[in-house]
Amino acid sequence: MHKLKVKQIVIRKTTILILSSPLINISIMCFITALHNPQKGAFVMHVLWEVVMTHKRIPKDWVIKRSTPFFTKENVPSTLLTHHNTAAGVFGQLCVMEGTVTYYGLADENATEPEIKVVINAGAFATSPPQYWHRVELSDDAQFNINFWVAPDFSGEKVYTAKKE
Repeated sequence: MHKLKVKQIVIRKTTILILSSPLINISIMCFITALHNPQKGAFVMHVLWEVVMTHKRIPKDWVIKRSTPFFTKENVPSTLLTHHNTAAGVFGQLCVMEGTVTYYGLADENATEPEIKVVINAGAFATSPPQYWHRVELSDDAQFNINFWVAPDFSGEKVYTAKKE
């Protein structure tokens, strides 16, 4: 398990805690607001957690090596529903056209519980860094595709690796 970075910001009466990990491209924001409740004569803490996918930037000189056709529940390759990762030097860009795709990030090839869960709705995309283990789940109406980005001098053919059973 990797360590999270913690940053605390206080703006007026709201404390914002930002926990982030650059490896898994995610930030968790905790908004804590203390509000005076006149009926109880005390302060009430309101806490709102928000998970924000921060798209790890694909270098601007990289190119799409390969794009998949559109997948739905009826034709999604079983590899995408189980442990797999992008190959060394390959970013995955998961683009959701309809429905919802849920991305589960895994600490390693043998992890049974996800370390992150990101819900990607229609019209949004998320990136998956090279060699990060993950799997996806689809809503019944999901339609998505994947673009595989590489450096211009990338010489490999393989863009992903599936878990060996």
